[in-house]
Amino acid sequence: MLRPAWATHLSDPLPLLVREINKYSDNMAARALMLSLSPGFPAQAATPEAARSRVQQWMRTRGLPPGDLEVDTGSGLSRAERGKPRALVQLLRQAWHDRNGRWFVDSLPIAGVDGTLANRLRDGPATGRAMLKTGSLMDVRAVAGYVRSQSGRVYAVSAIVNHPDAPAATVVLDALVDWLALRNDGSRR
Repeated sequence: MLRPAWATHLSDPLPLLVREINKYSDNMAARALMLSLSPGFPAQAATPEAARSRVQQWMRTRGLPPGDLEVDTGSGLSRAERGKPRALVQLLRQAWHDRNGRWFVDSLPIAGVDGTLANRLRDGPATGRAMLKTGSLMDVRAVAGYVRSQSGRVYAVSAIVNHPDAPAATVVLDALVDWLALRNDGSRR
């Protein structure tokens, strides 16, 4: 016999959840969202293994071979999480052209404007024209997202630095983003 629920709570729509996760780097919410991908959830308990398996299946449907991206917790804070910049750019390009991709693009912090980038890239060519997710661990710095150049062309970009002195590479990553924003190649995409 089914018993009535004591309480029911509906979450915000997925685009709003993803926006909060990406804009402000909410690692706990990212982990919870990934766990919710477990098959059968919420009727069955979510497990990290089931969620990882589902993410791996999805990546295969996107044309990524095993090993291109390894997801562990979904937040990027695990040393087991790793990815090839080429694979990230492939996913970014697919998202840009996806019918629901605008929700994802709009969830990314805007350089010098909001979220985790409100105080980064504030006074350069990328200000207001780069939508990026950053990542950092003690010896890792990363950036991935989109940069609109002076010509109007949008570039998908991903760069990862793994080195004991990775924090020093932040200025190099920012210079790459500014360089893309300055491009004036005359073509539009």
